[in-house]
Amino acid sequence: MTIKFNRLNHIQICIPHGQEGKAREFYCVLLGLVEIEKPEHMKTNGGFWLEVADMQEDMNGTSNNTLLLKLMICILLRLI
Repeated sequence: MTIKFNRLNHIQICIPHGQEGKAREFYCVLLGLVEIEKPEHMKTNGGFWLEVADMQEDMNGTSNNTLLLKLMICILLRLI
């Protein structure tokens, strides 16, 4: 079995709780990224999702003391 990298699916960037407005202003207004609906099972986590080319970016609210510890990249793989 071989595993082939297909593409990045989404990345997660952590922002401080309560700072969604500032993050939206930077990512949506300044950079022009489009906010999309967050997956239903993740809506309780706060934050918001963006569309970036053919992938998604999860802007996830978290406490200030864990900001530097949290980063996630989701990669889609294909078994061949």
